[in-house]
Amino acid sequence: MISVIIPVHNVERFLEKCVKSVLENTYKDIEVILIENGSTDSSKEICFRLEKENPCVKVIVSEIKGVSRARNLGLDAATGDYITFIDADDYVSPYYFETLLSCLEKHNADFVMCNFIMGKAENYDFPDLKTNCTRITADDFLTHLYCKNEFLYSSVAMKIINRKLADVRFDEDISYAEDRSFMARVIAKVGECVHVDRELYYYYRGNGNSICNNKDQDLRMDMVYSLIKDLDFFKSSYSVKQNWVDSIYVNLLLTTAQRMKIAKKTGRKDLIRTLKPINKEALFAVVHAKHLGKMKLRIIFEYYFPNTLQFLYRIVQKLKLR
Repeated sequence: MISVIIPVHNVERFLEKCVKSVLENTYKDIEVILIENGSTDSSKEICFRLEKENPCVKVIVSEIKGVSRARNLGLDAATGDYITFIDADDYVSPYYFETLLSCLEKHNADFVMCNFIMGKAENYDFPDLKTNCTRITADDFLTHLYCKNEFLYSSVAMKIINRKLADVRFDEDISYAEDRSFMARVIAKVGECVHVDRELYYYYRGNGNSICNNKDQDLRMDMVYSLIKDLDFFKSSYSVKQNWVDSIYVNLLLTTAQRMKIAKKTGRKDLIRTLKPINKEALFAVVHAKHLGKMKLRIIFEYYFPNTLQFLYRIVQKLKLR
């Protein structure tokens, strides 16, 4: 059985569609755990109605707000052999569970992920494409996660993991980038994952209430604090994997540089004072890193000339479209 964990907060417009896409999957051995998380709209009422109408749906009401808290409650309540997280404003292909679980079992793996579509389509017709499964090592995964900062790797959505990994928990003190830290710990524990080269998840960008749309600078500092926590964790638990530590420093360097740039524009001298020593440490680590290879030159160039790199990237994209 697969436990489907869906945090719910002010998603009355999207919740039924999300749950419907889960219930209409070809794979039926599921439990749907809705964690109601302080909604002020009709989301709670919708949750309880869905629970009443569907025996595989159960509702948990969280008195403590926060998506990390909600997901941890879902993990505590999950009874399935496998676990997947779906955002309440997203939806999935009718073949989502069947395809991912098939590749998971075929490769005798504990962790599988698929591609996604991102946009504002309220009804996307997923194409029935052939499935190609490949293995990704923890080294490659963490490079994509930290050095390339790819959303596919940092999000907990679009993935199914073995329940035996459920002892990994979300940091409830972090409100931003908590997904990334969770995924880093999962891949470090299993050593590899299986990637399904097929779009089976629709990431909806039309929800203005999403935390991804929050521009609060203090909240976004969690992007930095989470990386510092990741560094402490990997240095203590995986000290022999210096290449993993180097990858985290790459992200810390570029993230602190971006946060300082925004802080200067808005006159946040307090944030600049906090960020400067962290940025200095990250720059020293990246410059002296022995495991970044040719990537190091690109990273340092991006650090010192971010606008130039963005300009070159736009040029390349235009040339590809010709």
